[in-house]
Amino acid sequence: MILPLLFLAGTVSPGPVPNELLATDLAPLVKVTQEDITEAVQAAIDEFDKTFSAWVTKIRAAEGEEERDALFDVRPTADEAVKKLFPLIETEPASEGAFLGLKWIATRAPAAPENKARALSLLAEHHIESEELKDIAMGATRGSIEMVPALGMIVKNSPHREVRGCAMLAMGILQVQDPESRKEGEKMLELVVAEYADIKVYGDRYEIGTMASGELYEARNLQIGMTVPEIAAEDIDGVDFKLSDYRGKVILLDFWGDW
Repeated sequence: MILPLLFLAGTVSPGPVPNELLATDLAPLVKVTQEDITEAVQAAIDEFDKTFSAWVTKIRAAEGEEERDALFDVRPTADEAVKKLFPLIETEPASEGAFLGLKWIATRAPAAPENKARALSLLAEHHIESEELKDIAMGATRGSIEMVPALGMIVKNSPHREVRGCAMLAMGILQVQDPESRKEGEKMLELVVAEYADIKVYGDRYEIGTMASGELYEARNLQIGMTVPEIAAEDIDGVDFKLSDYRGKVILLDFWGDW
């Protein structure tokens, strides 16, 4: 790794600069290159991936439910790595290394919702021209409501139609899951269906209009307290039935499929 130098009081101190220092008033005195940021970010990602892989190996080798449960209680999170990366990233937030780190935090890293939202916000602020925000926005569909403001920035400022459409989809999905913003989420999903339905994602296998329509149907028909939609099928004995035949009764309805 190319190590930054700290120039202070006329002296030169070679060696790695503590990440914590980069977030202090001494930050302007630290010479950090874009290569330093890229290498430090990649090293942090690699170190976490190694730790996580070791944990997965232990899970697979666990004998019995009790041992597995104990391992799940100590599932590695990326929050410590993220805490160290943010001060470094923010010295050159528009750099390629910063983009690498922010993308990892926002999409792959098992980090706290506020850290993912912070990463997405920095991406929206410093990398709004990137077409990769399309995939990052799709990753945010599995995020949290804290990401909505940053997604709104992407919708407003991205020059790319596909990025804007995917950010709208993510906003709508996150908002309809929150009772306080459900109506806004439905409007956002309606806009996706009306203006961005043809955008393809996940290797061109899906159109976001279809995804938005499914989310709208779920929000309006498949919530607790609503009447269950009708279905007609055969039971395990080959007898035709409708779900409404059992209205007023307590039942267990089991769905399964083969692929």
